[in-house]
Amino acid sequence: MALGHSASVFPGFDRLYVASDPLADRPFRAKLEGDFDDACLLVRGEQRAETLSASRAMGERVPGDVVWTTWAIPLLLAQPAVDACRAANFSGWTTLPVALKDGHGDDRSFHLLVVTGRCGPIDYARSAREWTIYPGGRFPALRGFYFDEDSWDGSDFFMETRDTGWIFVTERVVQLFRTNKFRNVRFERLDEIEIDADIV
Repeated sequence: MALGHSASVFPGFDRLYVASDPLADRPFRAKLEGDFDDACLLVRGEQRAETLSASRAMGERVPGDVVWTTWAIPLLLAQPAVDACRAANFSGWTTLPVALKDGHGDDRSFHLLVVTGRCGPIDYARSAREWTIYPGGRFPALRGFYFDEDSWDGSDFFMETRDTGWIFVTERVVQLFRTNKFRNVRFERLDEIEIDADIV
């Protein structure tokens, strides 16, 4: 179910984060299937699915509290993570039920995170221009994700209004995940995230 908005004076970009897949080999990773056409739209709450199922694709046989999928964006939450988010009264999210089969063939109930909170598009003109050193040489990079502060609806979970897959969260979400040791998710501050300038 969708939850109400948190209050909101803009906290600063140093207290907002991108939640992303750490791309670790060991954790359970699922293959998500169902009656949907676009996984990104599903996560954004802009497409519905009546039936969602998942099964082990790689990694450990038993899923943790946070499970990423073979799609680039969707993540699944176990019941303890969902319960903790609800108890904290986080806003900007809802879930869809997912029937997940683990590596032992046992059925487990999981939840696909659907993000309903929004902010305006990232303004890459506000990002710092830097050079990043890789084994292949120096490459241009952008540091920092910034958007019009007034465009943020105050939600704890939110995404851009344009069709992208970045999942943003407030510091409250990060603290809850760390306190409860809900692992297998990477949090990067918006003012520190770095991306290849060539993809913008």
